[in-house]
Amino acid sequence: MRATISKRLRELAGASAVAVIVLASAAPAMASFIYPLSATNGGVPGAGPFGSVSVTLTDATHANIAFTSNTAGGYWFLGTDSVGVNANGTAIISAIIGNALPGASCPTGGNDCYTATGSGNMDGFGTFSNRVDTTDGFTNRSSAISFTLTNSSGTWASDSVVLTNNASGNLAAAHIGQCIPPSPCTEFFATGFTANGPGGPSGGPRSVPEPAAIALLGTGLLGLGMVLRRRRRDA
Repeated sequence: MRATISKRLRELAGASAVAVIVLASAAPAMASFIYPLSATNGGVPGAGPFGSVSVTLTDATHANIAFTSNTAGGYWFLGTDSVGVNANGTAIISAIIGNALPGASCPTGGNDCYTATGSGNMDGFGTFSNRVDTTDGFTNRSSAISFTLTNSSGTWASDSVVLTNNASGNLAAAHIGQCIPPSPCTEFFATGFTANGPGGPSGGPRSVPEPAAIALLGTGLLGLGMVLRRRRRDA
């Protein structure tokens, strides 16, 4: 019986080694750092979160930045300085995608309503290296804005170092409006700015596990279960 168990363990070790090699040789899995937008400059009532921003490193010089507003609470992105980030290094914005509503200065809605701008102050939260404007405030409001951030001065090692705190301790901010009631949204009750905040429970990031790590764990657990089942059967 011991010989049988030893054989099963060797088989499991071999299978695990193969799984590790396959996962290591595969394309790098993408993870994300998600920062809640919970701080406020006082313009918009409520305790937040007003939205969130996720950072996903796609390779050493490119990251996807995705802002999502809390529409359940009636919050939307709007107007000048709709969203902004403070990049770690010199970076440029491209491939802006969003769901801006059609009307006013942007009758088609969608991606045509956005413009990338450079460094500038976002009211109450300091200067950010890269910002995105929307053509109009209420009419072209949006709940999702994403873009590619390209590092033109070096490389990033992970999602967590793509952005860095500015002099005010913030790395992402947004211009938001609140509808009361949230639906139907007929006008903004108030507008203001929100940011991730300088650390702490409300401002700290949370990471999303990489799919490869989850797959490796699942492989190990499956193999262990098979060994234990066979051991009970052979006993």
